[in-house]
Amino acid sequence: INEECEVELDEPLPCISLFGDLYTEYATSTLTYFDGEKRPEVVRKELFPEKFL
Repeated sequence: INEECEVELDEPLPCISLFGDLYTEYATSTLTYFDGEKRPEVVRKELFPEKFL
């Protein structure tokens, strides 16, 4: 008998469809806050958008 069991993971899995430039675009364009403030990467992109095309 082949039984399938679900294993609960402690850590979330990354989205496997995001890779290369897609992952970079997603990671730098998401509004994420760190310790109550915007991440430095997000602020840099807002200040210097021409550097992050």
